Amino acid sequence: MKKCPKCGVEYKDANTLCPSDGAVLVKTEDTLLGQTLAGKYRVDEFLSEGGMGTVYRGTHVLMDKVVAIKVLHPALAADDKIVARFSREARAASRISHPHALNVTDFGESEDGIVFLVMEFLNGRTLK
Repeated sequence: MKKCPKCGVEYKDANTLCPSDGAVLVKTEDTLLGQTLAGKYRVDEFLSEGGMGTVYRGTHVLMDKVVAIKVLHPALAADDKIVARFSREARAASRISHPHALNVTDFGESEDGIVFLVMEFLNGRTLK
């Protein structure tokens, strides 16, 4: 993420200038990197960001297994209806078993309110 030093609004890394005031955006530190969620999942590397959340490469520390962790944006995690929807989608996705779909293995909320979904990690390039 990048932040405008003038207005304080955050933007995706692809942006260079603030659309509101033209200031050069400054890279912000990702406070999740290195944290462990729910005592099991260490957040290792930023991968991508979308409308609902951010995806990281992580490690299941008890099993020493690489996983993908999708973290719901904090503003969305504050809305109980959105968290309930995210939870329903996680449960539904966990029931899908197909060779061309990644398995969802866990869903939860950390001690400090971070809502996340864990799925198997597939190393490769984006389909964009």
